[in-house]
Amino acid sequence: MKIMLLSAVFFMVCGTLLAEEVQGKITKIDTDRSTLTLSVENQDRTLSIAKGSVIQSLGKKKKPEGVLGGLADLKKGDEATVTIEKKDGKEVITRVVISVAKKPKVPVGSRKVVSVDVEKSTITLSVDGKDQTLKVEKGAPIQKPGKMKKLEEVEGGLKGINSGDEATLTLEKKDEKEVVTRIVLVGKKKTK
Repeated sequence: MKIMLLSAVFFMVCGTLLAEEVQGKITKIDTDRSTLTLSVENQDRTLSIAKGSVIQSLGKKKKPEGVLGGLADLKKGDEATVTIEKKDGKEVITRVVISVAKKPKVPVGSRKVVSVDVEKSTITLSVDGKDQTLKVEKGAPIQKPGKMKKLEEVEGGLKGINSGDEATLTLEKKDEKEVVTRIVLVGKKKTK
Protein backbone atom coordinates (compact mmCIF):
# COMPACT_ATOMS: atom_id res chain seq x y z
CA MET A 1 0.00 0.00 0.00
CA LYS A 2 2.79 2.42 0.94
CA ILE A 3 4.63 1.59 -2.28
CA MET A 4 1.53 2.38 -4.36
CA LEU A 5 1.05 5.67 -2.51
CA LEU A 6 4.71 6.64 -2.97
CA SER A 7 4.52 5.73 -6.67
CA ALA A 8 1.45 7.92 -7.14
CA VAL A 9 3.15 10.87 -5.40
CA PHE A 10 6.30 10.31 -7.49
CA PHE A 11 4.35 10.40 -10.78
CA MET A 12 2.38 13.50 -9.71
CA VAL A 13 5.62 15.34 -8.83
CA CYS A 14 7.33 14.21 -12.04
CA GLY A 15 4.29 15.27 -14.09
CA THR A 16 4.38 18.80 -12.72
CA LEU A 17 8.15 18.97 -13.16
CA LEU A 18 7.74 18.13 -16.85
CA ALA A 19 5.51 21.18 -17.38
CA GLU A 20 7.26 24.22 -18.84
CA GLU A 21 6.19 27.84 -18.42
CA VAL A 22 6.96 30.20 -21.28
CA GLN A 23 6.35 33.96 -21.49
CA GLY A 24 5.88 35.77 -24.77
CA LYS A 25 3.71 37.97 -26.95
CA ILE A 26 0.80 36.45 -28.87
CA THR A 27 1.43 36.88 -32.60
CA LYS A 28 -1.30 34.62 -34.01
CA ILE A 29 -4.46 32.86 -32.81
CA ASP A 30 -6.08 30.14 -34.91
CA THR A 31 -9.39 29.23 -33.26
CA ASP A 32 -10.25 26.73 -36.02
CA ARG A 33 -7.10 24.69 -35.42
CA SER A 34 -6.86 25.57 -31.70
CA THR A 35 -3.31 26.85 -32.00
CA LEU A 36 -1.52 29.80 -30.46
CA THR A 37 1.67 31.40 -31.78
CA LEU A 38 3.91 33.18 -29.27
CA SER A 39 6.95 35.32 -29.96
CA VAL A 40 9.52 34.13 -27.42
CA GLU A 41 12.91 35.87 -27.56
CA ASN A 42 12.15 37.07 -31.12
CA GLN A 43 11.25 33.58 -32.36
CA ASP A 44 7.72 32.42 -33.11
CA ARG A 45 6.58 29.22 -31.45
CA THR A 46 3.25 27.68 -32.54
CA LEU A 47 1.60 25.16 -30.22
CA SER A 48 -1.74 23.40 -30.03
CA ILE A 49 -4.11 24.21 -27.18
CA ALA A 50 -5.08 21.03 -25.30
CA LYS A 51 -8.80 20.32 -24.98
CA GLY A 52 -10.07 21.69 -21.65
CA SER A 53 -7.15 24.12 -21.24
CA VAL A 54 -7.50 26.94 -18.72
CA ILE A 55 -7.51 30.42 -20.31
CA GLN A 56 -7.29 33.30 -17.84
CA SER A 57 -6.35 36.93 -17.46
CA LEU A 58 -5.00 38.70 -14.41
CA GLY A 59 -7.96 40.52 -12.94
CA LYS A 60 -8.30 42.76 -9.92
CA LYS A 61 -5.51 42.33 -7.39
CA LYS A 62 -3.62 40.31 -10.04
CA LYS A 63 -5.74 37.22 -9.33
CA PRO A 64 -6.37 35.00 -12.37
CA GLU A 65 -9.95 34.92 -13.63
CA GLY A 66 -11.42 33.01 -16.56
CA VAL A 67 -11.57 34.68 -19.97
CA LEU A 68 -15.27 34.52 -20.93
CA GLY A 69 -14.80 33.73 -24.61
CA GLY A 70 -11.76 31.51 -24.04
CA LEU A 71 -9.33 31.32 -26.95
CA ALA A 72 -11.58 33.54 -29.10
CA ASP A 73 -11.15 36.43 -26.65
CA LEU A 74 -7.34 36.42 -26.74
CA LYS A 75 -5.82 39.19 -28.85
CA LYS A 76 -2.75 39.53 -31.00
CA GLY A 77 -0.21 41.56 -29.02
CA ASP A 78 -1.29 40.31 -25.59
CA GLU A 79 1.55 39.30 -23.25
CA ALA A 80 0.95 35.75 -22.04
CA THR A 81 2.44 33.08 -19.82
CA VAL A 82 1.65 29.59 -21.11
CA THR A 83 2.08 26.22 -19.45
CA ILE A 84 3.31 23.58 -21.87
CA GLU A 85 3.04 19.85 -21.15
CA LYS A 86 3.74 16.72 -23.19
CA LYS A 87 0.58 14.78 -24.04
CA ASP A 88 0.57 11.79 -26.39
CA GLY A 89 4.15 12.60 -27.36
CA LYS A 90 3.37 16.21 -28.40
CA GLU A 91 3.94 19.50 -26.61
CA VAL A 92 0.60 21.23 -25.98
CA ILE A 93 -0.54 24.30 -24.08
CA THR A 94 -2.61 23.43 -20.99
CA ARG A 95 -2.91 26.93 -19.50
CA VAL A 96 -2.75 30.50 -20.83
CA VAL A 97 -2.59 33.52 -18.52
CA ILE A 98 -2.74 36.97 -20.11
CA SER A 99 -0.63 39.31 -18.03
CA VAL A 100 -0.48 42.63 -19.85
CA ALA A 101 -2.95 43.31 -22.62
CA LYS A 102 -3.13 46.37 -24.84
CA LYS A 103 -5.44 48.81 -23.10
CA PRO A 104 -8.45 49.70 -25.19
CA LYS A 105 -10.27 53.02 -24.91
CA VAL A 106 -12.96 51.37 -22.79
CA PRO A 107 -11.51 49.80 -19.62
CA VAL A 108 -11.35 46.00 -19.56
CA GLY A 109 -14.36 44.33 -18.01
CA SER A 110 -18.05 44.54 -18.54
CA ARG A 111 -19.84 47.88 -18.74
CA LYS A 112 -23.47 48.90 -18.47
CA VAL A 113 -25.18 49.57 -21.80
CA VAL A 114 -26.89 52.97 -21.77
CA SER A 115 -28.33 52.82 -25.28
CA VAL A 116 -27.95 51.36 -28.77
CA ASP A 117 -28.58 53.18 -32.06
CA VAL A 118 -29.18 50.48 -34.68
CA GLU A 119 -29.41 52.99 -37.58
CA LYS A 120 -26.08 54.65 -36.73
CA SER A 121 -24.56 51.32 -35.63
CA THR A 122 -23.37 52.71 -32.27
CA ILE A 123 -23.44 51.57 -28.67
CA THR A 124 -23.30 53.89 -25.66
CA LEU A 125 -21.77 52.58 -22.43
CA SER A 126 -21.37 53.96 -18.94
CA VAL A 127 -17.62 54.18 -18.25
CA ASP A 128 -16.57 55.56 -14.87
CA GLY A 129 -19.86 57.42 -14.54
CA LYS A 130 -19.67 58.99 -18.02
CA ASP A 131 -21.45 57.94 -21.20
CA GLN A 132 -19.21 56.88 -24.06
CA THR A 133 -20.51 56.20 -27.57
CA LEU A 134 -18.59 53.85 -29.86
CA LYS A 135 -19.07 52.83 -33.50
CA VAL A 136 -19.83 49.12 -34.03
CA GLU A 137 -18.16 47.60 -37.09
CA LYS A 138 -20.51 46.14 -39.70
CA GLY A 139 -20.78 42.39 -39.18
CA ALA A 140 -19.26 42.46 -35.68
CA PRO A 141 -20.35 39.34 -33.76
CA ILE A 142 -22.77 40.01 -30.92
CA GLN A 143 -22.84 37.08 -28.54
CA LYS A 144 -23.92 35.89 -25.10
CA PRO A 145 -22.88 32.93 -22.97
CA GLY A 146 -25.13 29.99 -23.66
CA LYS A 147 -25.14 26.45 -22.35
CA MET A 148 -21.82 25.33 -20.88
CA LYS A 149 -20.61 28.95 -21.11
CA LYS A 150 -20.07 28.60 -24.87
CA LEU A 151 -20.84 31.76 -26.79
CA GLU A 152 -23.87 31.92 -29.06
CA GLU A 153 -25.16 34.67 -31.35
CA VAL A 154 -27.62 37.21 -29.92
CA GLU A 155 -30.89 37.10 -31.83
CA GLY A 156 -31.45 40.41 -33.60
CA GLY A 157 -27.81 41.57 -33.40
CA LEU A 158 -27.68 45.16 -32.10
CA LYS A 159 -31.48 45.09 -31.72
CA GLY A 160 -31.02 42.29 -29.17
CA ILE A 161 -29.08 44.57 -26.79
CA ASN A 162 -31.09 46.41 -24.16
CA SER A 163 -30.40 49.36 -21.91
CA GLY A 164 -29.05 48.04 -18.60
CA ASP A 165 -27.35 44.96 -20.13
CA GLU A 166 -23.75 44.32 -19.15
CA ALA A 167 -21.40 43.95 -22.11
CA THR A 168 -17.73 43.30 -22.78
CA LEU A 169 -16.40 44.88 -25.98
CA THR A 170 -13.45 44.13 -28.22
CA LEU A 171 -12.01 47.28 -29.83
CA GLU A 172 -9.64 47.56 -32.76
CA LYS A 173 -8.09 50.55 -34.47
CA LYS A 174 -9.28 50.81 -38.07
CA ASP A 175 -8.58 53.83 -40.28
CA GLU A 176 -7.18 55.68 -37.24
CA LYS A 177 -10.43 55.19 -35.29
CA GLU A 178 -11.28 52.67 -32.60
CA VAL A 179 -14.29 50.55 -33.53
CA VAL A 180 -16.13 47.77 -31.73
CA THR A 181 -15.36 44.48 -33.47
CA ARG A 182 -17.12 42.19 -30.99
CA ILE A 183 -19.73 42.46 -28.22
CA VAL A 184 -20.34 39.82 -25.55
CA LEU A 185 -23.40 40.29 -23.32
CA VAL A 186 -22.69 39.04 -19.83
CA GLY A 187 -26.01 39.73 -18.08
CA LYS A 188 -27.95 42.49 -16.38
CA LYS A 189 -26.38 44.87 -13.91
CA LYS A 190 -27.23 43.61 -10.43
CA THR A 191 -28.77 46.18 -8.15
CA LYS A 192 -28.01 46.15 -4.44
